Amino acid sequence: DLNRHFQLVDTRKRNEIGFDDYTRLYLNLINVPTFLYECFNCQMPYSENGETVTLKEFERFLEVEQNDEKAKDDQFISNFIQEFVQDTQREVQEPYFTVNEFIDYLFSKQNEIWDGKRCNQIYQVSH
Repeated sequence: DLNRHFQLVDTRKRNEIGFDDYTRLYLNLINVPTFLYECFNCQMPYSENGETVTLKEFERFLEVEQNDEKAKDDQFISNFIQEFVQDTQREVQEPYFTVNEFIDYLFSKQNEIWDGKRCNQIYQVSH
């Protein structure tokens, strides 16, 4: 029910919301936990607390789901998360994704299946 979701984010009870509240409304409507459950067949497997994906949890995701050899390189993964998130307010020693940032990563170009470095060359065989 849209009205119920709206009332949850309209904390000032003014029947209007600003951009931050609209963002929370949108995220509530897309139901992130359900999305992850459908993708991985279990509740938030790469987020122990259900709110963030830590460096180690992301490395485990890359290793288990992506079979990515870079998953063992803490510094590379740390730099990757920092560059992907680009949040100067969150410069911490061990970077992390929020669950929504993790979902953004899943649908991003950085997670595409195509390896452009190895597969973008065109070969023509003449007969």
